[in-house]
Amino acid sequence: MKACDSFLTSCHEFTENVSPKVNSSLSFSTRPIRRASCTFERAIAPVVTRSEIRYQRCSMTKLPRAIIVFLITLTCVGCDQASKLLAKRHLQHGPAYSYAGDTVRIIYAENTGAFLSLGASLPEPVRQLTFTVLVCVFLLGLIAFLLLSRELTPFAVNCLSLVAAGGVSNLIDRIAYDGRVIDFLNVGIGPLRTGIFNLADMAITFGALLMLLENLRPRHSRPIS
Repeated sequence: MKACDSFLTSCHEFTENVSPKVNSSLSFSTRPIRRASCTFERAIAPVVTRSEIRYQRCSMTKLPRAIIVFLITLTCVGCDQASKLLAKRHLQHGPAYSYAGDTVRIIYAENTGAFLSLGASLPEPVRQLTFTVLVCVFLLGLIAFLLLSRELTPFAVNCLSLVAAGGVSNLIDRIAYDGRVIDFLNVGIGPLRTGIFNLADMAITFGALLMLLENLRPRHSRPIS
């Protein structure tokens, strides 16, 4: 019995002496794993953050650009078509009106050519192909470029949106009126006068001129990416 009690006492003392050492060695061995895990989390966090920021920036820039193009196009087309409807109703069979010392004339005309009646003398099949089909293809390409290009500044987007809006509105006329565009404005001083034009022509002209000025000036604004 004494030998058995002595053996049990020795086992108990051994367990008490060895157990803390084993626990401490185990806790020590897990420290490198914890450090490696923390290091990995710190390394991967900036990557995820940059990816999320890049995705948010992309979604925040594409949507406003599409909205800007849509609003400019809707406004220009709406105003131009409304003015042409009024001109067709009230000016088609009426006299011309003169304002500001004959500087501005309001007179109804139907243009079968391009801007300021350019190409009006071409044969009808050529005019249909050039001013309807090819213009439609050009406008589709321009709108796609507006929505997808990352090199355009906000100012350039506005300018090209005016050009696209004017082209779309005149294209609506050609489809609705058998290749003709309604014009009703004429300006000039004395014998120096423009051709008869409309609000869509003004949008195209202003957009092109502003885009030219945009290309001539030094670029300080960053493009929409």
